[in-house]
Amino acid sequence: MTGFPRLPLRQVIGPVALLAVVFLAGCSSGSSGRTRPTTTTPASGFAASTVPTRAPTTNARAAARVAVVAAYRAFWADVVAASATSDASSPRLAQHATGIELAALRTRLTEDRRAGRVARGAPRLLKTTLAALDGKKATIHDCMDSNHWLFYDAKTGALRDKPSGKLYAVTAGMVLDHDVWKVATLDIREAQCGA
Repeated sequence: MTGFPRLPLRQVIGPVALLAVVFLAGCSSGSSGRTRPTTTTPASGFAASTVPTRAPTTNARAAARVAVVAAYRAFWADVVAASATSDASSPRLAQHATGIELAALRTRLTEDRRAGRVARGAPRLLKTTLAALDGKKATIHDCMDSNHWLFYDAKTGALRDKPSGKLYAVTAGMVLDHDVWKVATLDIREAQCGA
């Protein structure tokens, strides 16, 4: 989209999210050398395992990594769906966004509706990478191509945009909110990140 860092999402990472990234690097462990047994719950509706494992397990950590990336991709699917009608009240937005980012999305979609524009197509996520995972916080880095996600007139369907030819570096601050990973902050900056 033309002017993508402003639309469809705002740059909202700010100092708070930068601090979160710094804190994500830290990890503490118990000094007793003993670990407590835990149970793991697989996804996809399978029954929970009752086999004790050492915490944190490799399998549990791998499952968490998969869940974070899946939630990040689901966030973008939610944004694309809401942007297709500029629906700031879409219930999908709160499924994978929270806090500052959820508020920014709703504001932007309200502005789009007032301006009589909708977005069609979808961004291409080129390099989704889980950069950090620590407890209930995670950071994802990505490279986005928004050249096929453009604004159209909501009434006439006429194209009101043109591809910029640019790529954008994305940093998403993720949090675990009631057992669901959500995007809490999003920083989007023009970058040469596709190579």
